Amino acid sequence: MLKTAVLLLCGVIVILLSQRVHAMESVFPKVQAIELPYVQTSIVQLKAHPERYYDRNISIKGFYLHPQGITLSKDHNLSRELAVEVITDDPELTYDVCGTHWVILEGHLLKVFDRELRHNIPLIIADRLTIKESGDVCWQRTEPFDF
Repeated sequence: MLKTAVLLLCGVIVILLSQRVHAMESVFPKVQAIELPYVQTSIVQLKAHPERYYDRNISIKGFYLHPQGITLSKDHNLSRELAVEVITDDPELTYDVCGTHWVILEGHLLKVFDRELRHNIPLIIADRLTIKESGDVCWQRTEPFDF
């Protein structure tokens, strides 16, 4: 009889715990999609201290010039010196996609080893380009990046 009472009590406890767990799952889903925020920085900061931003989502302002990347100057002689390279697998992301407008680039900064230069270089995988003046998105990634 005591054995039956203990088993019955254990069964009630299991039912109560399972209901509590079920209630908690409805408040806290098992899988939550987390979007990493974009850290605002500048091209100068990326050039001087790229290690601070490696493997992070970043947001920077500049001119997008294909194939140089995001730069502070539209001048051809200065654009390479003042640029951070943007890699993309989208043929639509060319020079004329945003015209010659000042843009906000949102993307992910990678550390890639350059075999010729024998050191790490920062490369940005672009997610979105927005024209600063109007707020119009002139390009946005629609497919996952295939690296």
